Amino acid sequence: MIRFIEQKDFEQFYQIWKEGLGISLSPGFDYKLGDSFYQDFFEKSIENQNRNFRIWGYFEESELLGWQSLLSCQSSPILYNSFAQSSTYIREIGRKKGLAAQLLTAAINYARQESELSYILAYIGNEHLSAQKIAAIFSFTRIGALPTTKNHKNLPEFSIWALEL
Repeated sequence: MIRFIEQKDFEQFYQIWKEGLGISLSPGFDYKLGDSFYQDFFEKSIENQNRNFRIWGYFEESELLGWQSLLSCQSSPILYNSFAQSSTYIREIGRKKGLAAQLLTAAINYARQESELSYILAYIGNEHLSAQKIAAIFSFTRIGALPTTKNHKNLPEFSIWALEL
């Protein structure tokens, strides 16, 4: 079952995010901001969901197997409701079962029917082939790249993908 994530889901939600970091980022990435920063960020993201920015979870009974978010990625008040960043995280036991596609379908359908968004953006590591494959299947267009940076030596190179709604 797919439904919006609620505060009561936070512990499972956060654990899935931490498990997925080794896939979406370099395994040795230095998380400079610390666990309390990330927990606070996600708690506020769950609490502040609105018609444009949402988080969906895929549940089997009460177990959260994965989640998909469309969160703000723009601070300009003029463009704020135009862009959302897509993130998908699936527990290892839920991978290769089509859960990511089901969650992304729910998010895209919702965004097209209920939101004011114009684009969904995805920042995908160049080595994350499964995420690139899903983006292509859903007609995201690769629009650019972010090269490695000296500030985060173990942050992987990312490609930026966009889906016009």
